[in-house]
Amino acid sequence: MKDDTHPFWQTISRTLTSDGVQQPLLVVIPYEYDIQELVKTITAIAPARSEVHRLAPDEHTIKIKPVRELLHHLSRTSFTDRRLIFIESIDRIEIVAANALLKELEESSAANRFILITPFPGRVLPTIVSRSQSIRMPHARAASEPSQVSIAELVKNTKRDQLTDEELSAITTLLIERSREEGADPAVKAALTRLRDYYKIRASRGNEKFASTVLLATLSQVRNT
Repeated sequence: MKDDTHPFWQTISRTLTSDGVQQPLLVVIPYEYDIQELVKTITAIAPARSEVHRLAPDEHTIKIKPVRELLHHLSRTSFTDRRLIFIESIDRIEIVAANALLKELEESSAANRFILITPFPGRVLPTIVSRSQSIRMPHARAASEPSQVSIAELVKNTKRDQLTDEELSAITTLLIERSREEGADPAVKAALTRLRDYYKIRASRGNEKFASTVLLATLSQVRNT
């Protein structure tokens, strides 16, 4: 739920409505949060005459071709008050695509509002971070709220050949919650490491099937509550 008094939403509202050139926003979302819901909410509070562009990973990464197409659209004259440019999972952008985007981030039109979204700020390229204002979205629920599914149920019901975004979100949420509850529990720490490895392998188009099998095997060693 959007809380208009929270600094996160106040920053977004100010960026959308203020005149003049605005620094791109690097929006750090909770692991479990639906990116589509965030895009929908931000679009709803933007000025009425806003043009919306969205860029998301294609087969795990953001490639150069869609970035060039986006830049071509942005080079045209806009007849709207605002152009909202959402780049989802900016941490997955390929280096060559990021380099093509940098000049636009740094010298964008006064009508453009870049919203760069990621649950993994540590993986965003430093050249992008340095050109953006980072803001962190508050968690929608209290950290103490129990998970709706156990580790055992998750491992049992998850396919081992290729993890879906929904399965990854559930795994990440459970591990983050367990790490908060149990501190430095070795099994949880090992599972978090394997989760990071999985994302790296998927981004580099490595052996995703093997990485998911290793991750789920490590998860099975985590005690259930």
